[in-house]
Amino acid sequence: MLPARSGVRLHASQGQGLFIGLFAAIASVGVATADTPPSPRAPRPAIERTLEDLAVYHAPEADDLLHSDALSPLLEPAPVHACDDGAATISEVVSEVATGLHQRRIPYRSGNLADCSGIAHRVLRAVAGRCEGVERPSVVTARRAKDLARWYEREERLTRVSSVQDIDDALTVGAVAFFLAPGKRSGGLDNVFHIGVVVDIERDDAGRIQRYAMFHGRRPGFSASITQWHVRDRRPALGNGSERMVAVAWPSDALRPPHLVEDAALVGDAVALEGNGPVLDGLL
Repeated sequence: MLPARSGVRLHASQGQGLFIGLFAAIASVGVATADTPPSPRAPRPAIERTLEDLAVYHAPEADDLLHSDALSPLLEPAPVHACDDGAATISEVVSEVATGLHQRRIPYRSGNLADCSGIAHRVLRAVAGRCEGVERPSVVTARRAKDLARWYEREERLTRVSSVQDIDDALTVGAVAFFLAPGKRSGGLDNVFHIGVVVDIERDDAGRIQRYAMFHGRRPGFSASITQWHVRDRRPALGNGSERMVAVAWPSDALRPPHLVEDAALVGDAVALEGNGPVLDGLL
């Protein structure tokens, strides 16, 4: 009987040893997991801000927060390119800013300038800090995408587009594109649903846009990112998924297509001549 009891004791001892070993392994894994730093690709914590709080986004004090407050909605990537002394074009600066924000994987939120219009405000502010002549409304003045569209139209920096040919003529790298709601075929600026900043354009030999890339705050559950699916051979052509482009704005004169700048100059000259007509007649 003793050998049997001894065998039982030995078996129990082995079981206890296995249990202790398993517990130690789990504990060590837990410690290792706790010591492992978070993934650098993980999104930063979101900080909700009121509209009044975001007014500082256009205050001089914001410059002090721009690269120092890790949780601030004002944080932007450190600048590399700027338009000073021709060091870079504004289109290159826009692309760099958008790429830096894209890499931050900012989760979609409305309270901290991380929805579609908020992301556009972030890009515009960063570009304005590096290039002169960038016109943009304050966050309080134009928080929503449709408000941004109205503001740029009042500033005569927006053109409405109703065909793919219009988009070919108007769209440039650095321009702001406005879209209608998914599936909607027509509507004015009051029906603007989405906004994005164009960061790259591919044209064919005839100058027709075949594809463009756009940086935008997409939708809940997705981080702000540069998307490439905006192509000519789908419906709506050159849209954002099922969202039809309805307008294009140029925050800087340097972003206007050259032929539109020339057309505007000719119209201005014609108006000036017409206005001076009676005076010239009187002098003659």
